[in-house]
Amino acid sequence: MTAGLALLAACVASAPPPADARRGEREDRSAGAQNIKVSREDAIAIARELGLIRLHEAKLRDGVWDVEGWREDGLRIEVEVHAGTSVVVKHEVYAAGR
Repeated sequence: MTAGLALLAACVASAPPPADARRGEREDRSAGAQNIKVSREDAIAIARELGLIRLHEAKLRDGVWDVEGWREDGLRIEVEVHAGTSVVVKHEVYAAGR
């Protein structure tokens, strides 16, 4: 029976990560995710204060909300908001072709 358990443990340990984790499209479930105090809606509201008019996407990655979309003048905007403190850690505006 011990050999069977060892074989089972080896199989589980060598299993590939889930498909969504391999693509990097999963939500942040790391230890830092426990300290999230800023909701997705709050992060979008902060980006709107900085000029966001049309939202493309808002995703949480490594404890930072990444909000992307367009301004009224058609330029792209990207705002990164720290999910624990609501501090804007990045604010970029660039041509829509990027």
